[in-house]
Parts: sequence; C-alpha cells; structure tokens
Amino acid sequence: MSAPLLLEGMRGLGDNLYQRAVVREVVKRRVVYLDTPWPQLFADLPVRCVAPRTELRTQAKNAARPYPWHAVPDLVDHQRWSYVNRPGTMLDALAREVGVTSDALDFSGPPVRQQWRQPYVVVRPVTRRAEWKSASREPRAEYIDRAAQTLRKRFRVISVADLAPPHEVAVPPLPEADECYHHGELNVESLMALVANAAGVVGGVGWLVPAAVAYQVPMLLVYGGCGFHNGPGRIFDTRMDTSRFIAAMPEDFCPCARAEHECSKSIAHFDRRVARFAETLPC
Repeated sequence: MSAPLLLEGMRGLGDNLYQRAVVREVVKRRVVYLDTPWPQLFADLPVRCVAPRTELRTQAKNAARPYPWHAVPDLVDHQRWSYVNRPGTMLDALAREVGVTSDALDFSGPPVRQQWRQPYVVVRPVTRRAEWKSASREPRAEYIDRAAQTLRKRFRVISVADLAPPHEVAVPPLPEADECYHHGELNVESLMALVANAAGVVGGVGWLVPAAVAYQVPMLLVYGGCGFHNGPGRIFDTRMDTSRFIAAMPEDFCPCARAEHECSKSIAHFDRRVARFAETLPC
C-alpha cells in the first residue's frame, strides 16, 4: 500500500478550485494530506488539510480561522504542487504533476448552504495587490464599471473585493453596485454561495473564473493582457464546461508573459458583448 501523500499546494483561491478537481481523483487511490490556506473548499472530500505557513494577506487571514487541521504523519511522500512553468493548461499541468490522466474531471464546487436574495449579478472590481504584481493581467476598470451600469437596469449588482490599502487597492473607477462588500466582509463559504446563487458574474481573470465554472454560472469574462499566462488556452481546459462564458477580449490581445507590461487592452464593441451577456441571463 502506498504511503500517504502530502501535497504542498498553491496558495491562490482560484488555484485551489483547480486543485480541488484533481484532488478528487487522487483521493480515490491514496490518502492525501493537503497543505492549503483554503480548507473549506475541500470540506466535502476525504482530504486531510494541513495548516499552511504563509504570509500572504488574505490566505493567512483565512488560515487563522478555526478549522480541524490534521497533523502530518512521519512517513509521507511529499510533493510541491504547481502549474507554474509547466506546459499546457493550468488544470492539465496540475493533473500531470500527480499522475492524473483522466479525460473527464469533476470540476464542481463544494456544496453551499447560504442563500442570497435573487436575482443579482456579482462583479469583481479591478484591484492591485502589493504582494503579487499583475498589472498587465488586469482588464480596464472602466469596462467592469460599464458592464455593471448596464446590468443594474435589470439586476441587483453586488460588488466584492478585499481592499486593505496599501496592501490591496482598487483601480478606479469602482463599478456601480447596489451592494458592496469591499473589505473582506465575506468569508470563502459566503463567496462561493454568492457566486453559486448568482444569475451571472462579471470580472477579469482570477478566482471568479474557476468559481463560475465550478457552479455553472454565466460569466462575462473581461480580459486584460499577459496572454501567455492568462489567455483562454491556459486558464481553460476541455474538461471544464465553459459554455456559459462570454469573452470580451482586446482585439490585440497581448501574448506576453510579463506581469507589468503595457499590454493593449482596448476592446472593440464592448457594449455589444455586455448586451449579449445580459440577454443570456434569467430574469
């Protein structure tokens, strides 16, 4: 019988949603200890979560919440787990790292219990974090705002972020919204419930993308730049159902791999994309 496997996973909230789909397969054949700051995402799976060591702000805040963490036994196979500098899609890179070769993966999210008054649309403002440079990835904040203004004509708009200057700041303009949770008021369970119950979501590349896939919620995905790491060929995989996504992509989508490159982010006929997205949403 194989020794237990300790996976030292990635720290991002979105990264852990990708990891969840692969862990679901690994636990079928091995006992898995997962080093993660987001154990709530794995609470319904037979995964033994291990308290992480991290100085990342939002991750450390969540890891400090009470949780039944597991101690790692003396004899384990230890593997650092990442898609960074691995070829292929992010999901495929994670799967290959741990020997998962299945043509089908269950990408569903953890069950949610909280209900939100419907109907509403979730928007993610454009933000910048001091601890992780990604200015080239960001879409233009004005696009998120324009989408929010249009969708407010039919829906309640809820905007979510975890701003804490100077550690994380908003890139203006902030989107128009009926409700704002911009200071980390929502824990990860509430965030997942908010997405799962939404009529649709709007934002750039980040945790909202795998969350929308996991709960099969329509998304208007507004691309920025840094296409090498954040283009559809990297963030999506054929084992993910992306049929409910509408992309708003710059006509000169930059293929660079630089975190702070001056990528071209102008999107032609953006308002038409928003109108098309709105037409797909339930009233």
